[in-house]
Amino acid sequence: MFPIKKNFIFLFGITLYISILCFVYFFPLNFNGIIISFDEVCCDYSFHRDFGIFINDNYKDIFTIIFKKTFNFWSEEISVIDDNDFYPGIIYPLILNLISYLDIKFLDTFISLSLTLLTLHNFIKILFNHKFQNLKLFLIILIPYQIYFTIFFPSDIVFSYFISLYLYEISKKENLNLNYLLVITLLLILCKPNGLISLIFTIFIFLTKKKFFNFSLIFLILLLIFSSLYYGPYIISFFQVSSDSSINNNLYAFNDSNLSIIEYFIAELTNYFFRFFNSFGIRYSQTGNDLVAFFRITFGICFFIGFVWSLINYKNYINLFLVIYFFLAISGMVVERYFFFFYPVLMINFVDAVNKLFFYVKKFKSKFN
Repeated sequence: MFPIKKNFIFLFGITLYISILCFVYFFPLNFNGIIISFDEVCCDYSFHRDFGIFINDNYKDIFTIIFKKTFNFWSEEISVIDDNDFYPGIIYPLILNLISYLDIKFLDTFISLSLTLLTLHNFIKILFNHKFQNLKLFLIILIPYQIYFTIFFPSDIVFSYFISLYLYEISKKENLNLNYLLVITLLLILCKPNGLISLIFTIFIFLTKKKFFNFSLIFLILLLIFSSLYYGPYIISFFQVSSDSSINNNLYAFNDSNLSIIEYFIAELTNYFFRFFNSFGIRYSQTGNDLVAFFRITFGICFFIGFVWSLINYKNYINLFLVIYFFLAISGMVVERYFFFFYPVLMINFVDAVNKLFFYVKKFKSKFN
């Protein structure tokens, strides 16, 4: 049973989120051409919806078709990869199929909001033995990214819920259920390519638990091989340089193939530096709104401090997983929706870091009193 204060804050979060959704429904927002409305969909919607329709039309032979296409990709030489060369995860397209089949108004919004609130509830469980639980939960609720993506209902909302389950399970550390962890990892893999990082980390946990000759570990290794083959084209596509010079691939600051080895190395380090801060939302706001830019930078600084705290406390499973995820994921596409599901952890770490800072300041002052 959670403390009454925490339940009250959770109720505040539910009320706030529903109020924001209602406001946006009646008063759509427009920031310099960026429209926040229920009539808009996320950029990956069509890609997943088309795959859902493809599954419906070919459900009898879907596995054979996917196997042949994956085999052809790895056996043939392909110079340029496009959306026709790979498939997304299967869970989100199936959810879209269900929504389309039931054809109930606001069903997608209801599912999106439910997953968001369940995600928030999982973080309440993660906070169970934390100091400043109420403050941390309140700040997590105020993070704007979760509710922003709830409006558009991208695949990342589903992934965010599964990630919160994963984080809660590994937060138990010594008492975690390996079988349950395996199931969550499988769901993450079936959701998005990002799930590969959680799969690698799950294998790491099994090895630290000395489960060397375990059927589950063998299954995980085979799953890593097959999922790498399946998502391989998707991942590789983020690293290909477009022949169109007007296209700046994946937010790279430099993208010139005529650089020398040393210049290229320096350029890559610079790119990595910019991409690192972009992952926290510390970047130029296309909305053109000063208030939006202010909140983006403010939250981004908090997330950065939280990440530094993660590096300091890397022995914690959640922090170690977070650090590994960020360093691997920023090599691909850098936009907030690939990272926002970790922002609550970074906010928790931010509060812990500030608390520790005040502790040392107080200790330092006491020496001169």
